[in-house]
Amino acid sequence: MIGNVWEWTSTAYAAYPYDPHDGRENTQDADRAHVLRGGDWYFSSTTARAAFRNRDWINWLNVGFRVCVAAPFS
Repeated sequence: MIGNVWEWTSTAYAAYPYDPHDGRENTQDADRAHVLRGGDWYFSSTTARAAFRNRDWINWLNVGFRVCVAAPFS
């Protein structure tokens, strides 16, 4: 699925190292740029990998998201 569109995440962009308590996981903060992952067909092939991370506001036409469903535990 990498290379189709940039994958928009709910995590606000902040520099590494990752700290889950620095506010980047606050989904109510709409004023911050979010992390985009995976590259897309329009950019260089060097960006088409899961580890590649970018930031931007959600205004690109080549940004999407991945739907995930977890199976219930039994």
